[in-house]
Amino acid sequence: MSQVQNLITEHLDTWTQAIETKSSTGRGSSKKFNLLGIKKLRELILEMAVRGLLVPQDPNDEPASVLLEKIAAEKAQLIKDGKIKKTKALPEISDDEKAFYLPVGWEWEKLGKLVFVITKGTTPTSIGYQFTSSGVSFIKIENISRGFIQKGSISQFISDETNQALERSQLQENDVLFSIAGTIGKTCLVRDIDLPANTNQALAIIRKSDEYLSDY
Repeated sequence: MSQVQNLITEHLDTWTQAIETKSSTGRGSSKKFNLLGIKKLRELILEMAVRGLLVPQDPNDEPASVLLEKIAAEKAQLIKDGKIKKTKALPEISDDEKAFYLPVGWEWEKLGKLVFVITKGTTPTSIGYQFTSSGVSFIKIENISRGFIQKGSISQFISDETNQALERSQLQENDVLFSIAGTIGKTCLVRDIDLPANTNQALAIIRKSDEYLSDY
């Protein structure tokens, strides 16, 4: 076990017991605590995963450059077939943008090259359409929790006609939604049971390769 892994496992009691008092303002705010240690532990685990430090690296693993070539080929075919639009070329990643050294076989790459679509939705009323009492689900930030769309919380819907007019932001299975306004950084995975659905400009839609980027 690596020295970094020992840092986690040998001090679990510290991670789980460290607490901080929440803000004392607001209704019913007395005697509330945050488990600060658990929060910091999660941050550490994420940081280790990004740097490739959670598990030993296998030199026999396929290098990331091969995966990037496969994604690029699939993207090029989708553009050729007219299923997605060609996007502007992205600048190369500078040395200043590389925050740390990567394990052998890993690569730095921009999200725009890894996925097929990055877009966002539109509020129907801003272009002359109205919400309805039923129909196609209209997803907002407050409908996202624990990594998924909570269908029971959806209160706004649009007609099939409006959904077709807002074709750019029609959701598809395995899309990743990422909040870019209000509460920043909430994410969820769109499932088949969530469809048909559309969304507004507060949520970015990230559409990836189901074959080469299947895990979320």
